[in-house]
Amino acid sequence: MTTSTDRAYKRLVSAGVEHWADPQMSRPGETNTEHGGRGVYFKDPAGHALELITRPYF
Repeated sequence: MTTSTDRAYKRLVSAGVEHWADPQMSRPGETNTEHGGRGVYFKDPAGHALELITRPYF
C-alpha cells in the first residue's frame, strides 16, 4: 500500500531535497524508523526545518 506520506517522500527525493533521519540533521539521506513509523526531516525553501512522519510519537 502506498500512503500519502510515501508519495510525499518520493516527491522530496525526486526533487533532490536534502533530508535527514534526525532533527539534529546528522543522518543525511536516511529515514527514521523509530517509534513504529517512518519519518524524515527537511528544510523548506525559507530554511525552516520540517518533519514528515507516518505516525505520532505518543
